[in-house]
Amino acid sequence: MDFGRTRFLCSLKEGTVYSASDSVEDFEYRKVKVTGQFRHDQELLLGPRTRGDGQPGYFLITPFERTNGSKILVRRGWVPRETKDQSARMDGLTAGEVTIEGMLRLGEQKASSFIPENKPEKNEWYTLDLQTMAKLSGAQPVVVEMLLDIPQHLIKSELIDKNIPVARSPVVELRNHHKEYIVTWYSPFRSFWGEVNGNNDRSENVESDPQSLFF
Repeated sequence: MDFGRTRFLCSLKEGTVYSASDSVEDFEYRKVKVTGQFRHDQELLLGPRTRGDGQPGYFLITPFERTNGSKILVRRGWVPRETKDQSARMDGLTAGEVTIEGMLRLGEQKASSFIPENKPEKNEWYTLDLQTMAKLSGAQPVVVEMLLDIPQHLIKSELIDKNIPVARSPVVELRNHHKEYIVTWYSPFRSFWGEVNGNNDRSENVESDPQSLFF
């Protein structure tokens, strides 16, 4: 039993008592609400990765300081490679206390042996190493993925053009990440992989009205 995670779980929902057998893993992919403020000075860049359209960019992992003083990590979304430098998207940095909604995640597996090793000292993250990211930022080893709340056809005009990260679609995607990583790292073979792999994505909808967990 990971007692640190058990204590974290006990703060997930106000007024709910959890037993010793409960674990935070039971709540992965559940919708959560968190109040606090982003620590943009500790921002982490995950990538290069695409959103599935072949355009390279980076996912922003930003520590989020809660009102009780503790921190979690928030995957705010994807930005184009051209705005990798935070100074190029200052108007997209959310300031002050906010309440965000997202999906609770516990990390991800390394998708391919082609992926380089992370270089934390250079803020170069190719895989989501939640334990190391959390340790470096003083956060708890969980991440909340923000969810897209606008139609797909408005993503460019309302998000990308305004330097706002593109959050993930509100579905649980079980996709072939090998294609995505190989396309990103070996772009000359992009068309080849598109033809060979075809559409290997599988997805299922997240609950349309999931129970929010307040922590």
